[in-house]
Amino acid sequence: MLSTLLLASTLAFTAFAHPPPPRTRPDPDCASRTTTHISSAITNTTSTVEWIYNGTSLDGPKVHPVNSTTFDWWYFDAVSSDLASGDLSSVVINFYTASPGGFGALSNNKSTILETTITGTLSDGTPFGFGKFPADATVVTDGEGSAGVWGEGGTEWSSSPDLKHWVIKFDDPEDNVSGQMTLQSVAPPHLPCGAVEAGATELLMPHIGWANAVPDALAQIDFNLNGTALSFTGPGYHDKNWGDQPFFDTVGSWFWGHGHLGPYSIVWFDARDMFGAEYFSSYVAKDGKILTGSCSNGTVIVRPWGGEDAYPPPATAANPDGFIVTFADVEGKELVVNVTSALAAVALEYVYDRWIGTLAGGFADGTGNWTGVAQYEEFKV
Repeated sequence: MLSTLLLASTLAFTAFAHPPPPRTRPDPDCASRTTTHISSAITNTTSTVEWIYNGTSLDGPKVHPVNSTTFDWWYFDAVSSDLASGDLSSVVINFYTASPGGFGALSNNKSTILETTITGTLSDGTPFGFGKFPADATVVTDGEGSAGVWGEGGTEWSSSPDLKHWVIKFDDPEDNVSGQMTLQSVAPPHLPCGAVEAGATELLMPHIGWANAVPDALAQIDFNLNGTALSFTGPGYHDKNWGDQPFFDTVGSWFWGHGHLGPYSIVWFDARDMFGAEYFSSYVAKDGKILTGSCSNGTVIVRPWGGEDAYPPPATAANPDGFIVTFADVEGKELVVNVTSALAAVALEYVYDRWIGTLAGGFADGTGNWTGVAQYEEFKV
């Protein structure tokens, strides 16, 4: 969902003293299509931010323009379905419109809002990270779907208008990185409080928006990472986040994750703001239908276990061994999921961790016994 990034390379970019704002306009070839051109330069122009879903362009830009304190990005990931058998492969690809002033974890892009990165782990658990800073970007929306191109050279994503099919490519000749991931969605999209419906809130918590176009997918991954192959299949995912003030002015702690547990597609979010208020979003789907989609208090509770498991987590805390995720109402029962970390894919000391791990769970009444895999993260500020 939010991924702080390891960068193996930096590409040159051009900054302009007085950049034009992003241009969003209808596409004459399709009445439902819009095209947004984005400059890399950081601007102090006031941003207009979308918080209520308007009935179209679920996966389109939500902040116009992104300035020195706002942010808007697209996140894609996948983890190997064979993780329990020892395959530690995972991947995350991000397309950012954000500066360090908006999202402080992006410490490498001092003079641009455009960055794209690929991070993850090889089958043996070795971490990797590559990134670049394009001069411009374009995002096209068509129906609910979107397509984005970050610079030149084939680093891009595209989707079908119904959000069912996705292709995400990363190409960086300078670092000899190329390939793609494909996603075939198996679960309906959602917003923080439920199904995608016009007029629904997009606020995940104050000042942060969220749209989850692909809560669960069948993913196929094929990349060449400077001569090393990354190839696997497993659960995939895509969402986007945006905000109208610096991320770390809002978030105190943050637990988010997704996975595939037996017949269920699950997504959880449990966070605290800087004032200690807790916010929740739960999602469980089965057979292509949403069973649970809520932002009510306690709809899902996430708590660390093992290691240093204090809650809320202090910034200096060591990592827990996993999390207990409790969904309050799934088919009329409480669903309890034990998330056990296999590997930290990305770690920024005292700020952020992203893991891949296994799932084991069932209903609190003792019925059901399912397993699966997940990718998940923690912010602690």
